[in-house]
Amino acid sequence: MLDWVRQLVYWCLPTGFVRFLRISSVKNFLKSATHQHKDPQVRLGFINDVNAETPEAQKTLTELAKNDVDLAVRVAAIGKLNDLDTLRELLDANGDDAGAISSAAESRLIERFSSGTVTDDAVRGLLASHGARLALPIAAHSTVSEQREMALQAIDDEATLVTVVQQSRLHDARLAAAMRLSQHDSMRAALTAVRSRDKLVAKQLQQKLDTAAAEEAALIARRHAVTTTLKQVESLNEGVWTPQDGGRLQAARERWASLDAGERSSYESAFATAMTAAEQRLADYTKAQEAPVAADEAPAAAPAATDETAHASGDTDKAADKDDVAVPAEEVVAEVVVEIPKVEDPALPPVQSVLAPATIAELPAVLESAQTMVAADEKLSASTHVKSVLAHGQSVAVLFDPPYEVNKARPGALQSRIKRVSALLDITKLLPGIDLSDHAYVSELQAHLDVLNDRMAKARQESSDRIKATHRQFAALSGIIKEGKWGPANSMMRRLQKKLGVMEAEERVSLDDKLARAEQQLAEMADWQDFAARPKLEALCESMEALITKELSPEALAKEVRELQSAWKGMGVSRASNDLWTRFKTAGDSAYEPCKEWFDSRQQERQEKLDAKALLCEGLEATQAELAAAEPDAEPDWKAIVRQVNNAKRDWSRNRVPDRKPDKALEARFSAALKPFEKSLAEQYDQNVKEKQELVEKVAALAEGEITQHTANQAKSLLSAWKLIGIMRRKEDQALWEVFNGHLGTIFKHQHQVEREKQRAGLEHVFRAKDIIKRLKQLAKGDSLDEAEVQGLTLEFQALAEFPERDKKFLLRDFRQALDACSRVQDNASRRRAQAEVEERLRLLALCEQLERAVEQPDAAGDTLVDDVTHAWDSSDARVSPEIAALLDKRRDAALAHLNNKTTPDYSTNETLRRNLLIKMEVAAGVETPAEDKARRMQYQLQNLQQGMQSSGLDDSRQVLEQLEREWLSTGPVANAIHDALQSRFLKAYRR
Repeated sequence: MLDWVRQLVYWCLPTGFVRFLRISSVKNFLKSATHQHKDPQVRLGFINDVNAETPEAQKTLTELAKNDVDLAVRVAAIGKLNDLDTLRELLDANGDDAGAISSAAESRLIERFSSGTVTDDAVRGLLASHGARLALPIAAHSTVSEQREMALQAIDDEATLVTVVQQSRLHDARLAAAMRLSQHDSMRAALTAVRSRDKLVAKQLQQKLDTAAAEEAALIARRHAVTTTLKQVESLNEGVWTPQDGGRLQAARERWASLDAGERSSYESAFATAMTAAEQRLADYTKAQEAPVAADEAPAAAPAATDETAHASGDTDKAADKDDVAVPAEEVVAEVVVEIPKVEDPALPPVQSVLAPATIAELPAVLESAQTMVAADEKLSASTHVKSVLAHGQSVAVLFDPPYEVNKARPGALQSRIKRVSALLDITKLLPGIDLSDHAYVSELQAHLDVLNDRMAKARQESSDRIKATHRQFAALSGIIKEGKWGPANSMMRRLQKKLGVMEAEERVSLDDKLARAEQQLAEMADWQDFAARPKLEALCESMEALITKELSPEALAKEVRELQSAWKGMGVSRASNDLWTRFKTAGDSAYEPCKEWFDSRQQERQEKLDAKALLCEGLEATQAELAAAEPDAEPDWKAIVRQVNNAKRDWSRNRVPDRKPDKALEARFSAALKPFEKSLAEQYDQNVKEKQELVEKVAALAEGEITQHTANQAKSLLSAWKLIGIMRRKEDQALWEVFNGHLGTIFKHQHQVEREKQRAGLEHVFRAKDIIKRLKQLAKGDSLDEAEVQGLTLEFQALAEFPERDKKFLLRDFRQALDACSRVQDNASRRRAQAEVEERLRLLALCEQLERAVEQPDAAGDTLVDDVTHAWDSSDARVSPEIAALLDKRRDAALAHLNNKTTPDYSTNETLRRNLLIKMEVAAGVETPAEDKARRMQYQLQNLQQGMQSSGLDDSRQVLEQLEREWLSTGPVANAIHDALQSRFLKAYRR
């Protein structure tokens, strides 16, 4: 098509313009644009060089990103797109390359988010259409806080929120994502990711984990209370019923009623069954106890009173816990022989009815309402029993404000609380005649006493273990102090001080002396270490502060900071290091500040290389998928595969991160992606090697036999077959080609020799002409030329027969060029000879003037002057013309004669002659004459006019000047006083 257009342009344009317009210009005019070039590498170069900010460039990039046939070109174009609608459309790309195109569009959108050039409305639209895909990169990479908030609101699953916490570089994005986490595993993963990057987010996550753990522990405690209460009731139905079991049954009933209804709902039926059986056993036991004393009415109520008293006071429960045996009925009756009369006060029932259902937790609010009610009623406020009951309830409420941690209580505190609780439970003494057994808070108080009694033994054992462990820690501390390790010793001392600070006085009795001795030893060791370490640490601080003002490269500056930090760490922990650490840390942060941007750029570069490696893996995997999906009989483009594999290996090496360990997963992925190609290529290589070896054997057989034209034709066929064979390993291909080409050379060389002999038979004069031209060119390369040889070769060339038309033009052209080169050599030699003659003439003239100066000033001349001049006269190889040489010899001889005879020349006559010659020279050369000789010049010009002479032309003036120069050389010397002035006029006339 292009050739046809060229012909059309050629025939349509005028003839003169066609000559001017070269076909290459037409080719350039018709050549397609760079972004439409058929070579994808050219299109990639266009994308890399284009200014992507112009609208025309964006339009072209959009076209390439959507429609280009090469995946790499499309990906590169997407990397420079700015139009969000186009990028959104490419996110939903279809086809074989949909994955790579969609990933490239997403990467470009992430770059736009990171640069902060996307508007809020555009982000809102992207989240509406592709929220599941773009919410994460927007939340992690956008620099606009409102956009990050919108993206976080669009994220529902916690795995994505964890990814935001892990990837985002912005504190507020990490914090917002972390605060939305609720699952324990998600919070733990996020905490691991930000523990060293963001202390505030890590603290918030840790608090959430602690809160969740506390809630879970409370839930477990509530469930445990339900199951233990149920087991307690079920245990009452096993074994022999004892008098204490009735109180335990009542306490379990009350405890069950106080538990959360939701937690106990699934156990209600089992508890009701166990409670029914326990109540039946209690009824059977009561009947059995009443039967022996039926005849005596007085003590009949004793067992019941005993049981009630035991339940109310808690003493029976404690006895049962300690002895675990039944108390004889006679002893129980003995304890309650004295019966306290019941208080008959009409004001009590209303108050007791208000207090009875209240638990300990509800007691403060109930007491407040009861006191309000009593204050409003005069009868109630006047009753001392009411005041006593309210005071007792208030004491119980105060006892549990704040709630008491039983599991953390120490023995002394437990003992004190047991006394207080026991005193409050001794109602017969505190409130004689008043029954509070049906009050819920009294039952809870009794249960609390049971827990305290159970805890006492454990607390004492824990206290003993704690004291023993503390003694062991003091022993370890003593060993560390002896080793001179102040840091570990100081850390252990702080832990021991904190530990002893929360111990009770009884526990610290045997530990205070050890603590005082250890503190004294540690202080002494700190003084010595402070004396030794403080100067060095202060020097390190000064060195770190000096780094702030140093002008170093970021890498060198970071190295200096690390070295100083290592030196500080090597000094160990001491009191001086604690005192100076803030100063050293502040200076280190200030010195390291310029390095952050450099390290960020290094990290970005490393990330770009990792992304490029991942893209290489994706490209290889995509190609492998295409080969797997192709038809079984389809032949792959092995050359394209080899190029892709080689380019991938080269790009992989080019993107190597030098200062980091290789990513094992990415390396394994790349190796796995290359392995199928390498296996397939190896098979193809081996197959092609066999085919080329067969061709080598065939051409070797041809070269060993008789070589004819038929043999040459067969060799050409084998060469064509060789070119059709596909890819091979480079070294194997070169080795086989050398052998194959050697056999071809043998065949073709023989045929070429035959052809040359046939041609040479009729073209001997042509070859002779070429030899003559070659010889002339060789002669033209030298500095001198043998003119006779050149003349002979020229005559021989002209005598040769007529050349063939195809050789004639070129032979004549080359012959003329060779003769021109020889002529240039001759001209250069003539110029050199003329220049050498001028220089020799000036040298001889200088020798003559040297002798003439000696004639005028004999005293200044040396004794060897004559010998020196005579020796130097013929010392040069250069020669002057015979006429000039004779003139100079005559002048020399005249000077020597004057020296020998001690005479002087006629300086006045010589001066007149020289001035006349100078005027003639100046007139011929058109040069101005000095004022002193103006009159002479006018006289000379007047004589010329009288004789009818005209001024000579250029050629005549040259001849006149040459003649005058010869006369100047033959003229005798003048006095040294005017020699230089006359010589200057001479040189000016000749423009030297």
